Amino acid sequence: RAAMHSITAEQALPTLRKMLIEIFPSLVDVEISHCWTGYTGFSFSKLPSLGYDQGIYYALGYCGNGVAMAPYLGHKAALKLLHPSENHSVFEKTPLLTRPYYYGRPWFLSFVSAIFRGYDLLDNYRRKRSLKKI
Repeated sequence: RAAMHSITAEQALPTLRKMLIEIFPSLVDVEISHCWTGYTGFSFSKLPSLGYDQGIYYALGYCGNGVAMAPYLGHKAALKLLHPSENHSVFEKTPLLTRPYYYGRPWFLSFVSAIFRGYDLLDNYRRKRSLKKI
């Protein structure tokens, strides 16, 4: 993620490109044609959830895996709509958890993002060090 606030694709692209090349140096000459700057939905269980509440079927909480999971769980939600009494996915049992410090706005995301950015920097440093030994 290029930033924890709204930015345009043009603003995000240089940061994303730099991060991509740090991880995959062989892509240095590959042109980037598209860039996504939207938000990602995470659940406290770190798992997607499929369910029904007050007349609405839902599939949510993909935790950064929506491209792969959304079509799958969308299909499972459609099956649930057609056959409500049957279980169609293990994700129907995923609880929708919350935390006492969460009040609807993810105020803690900048802090958490900084921690994970630090993990990424440490991983990249270790990887580069191990490659130099080869």
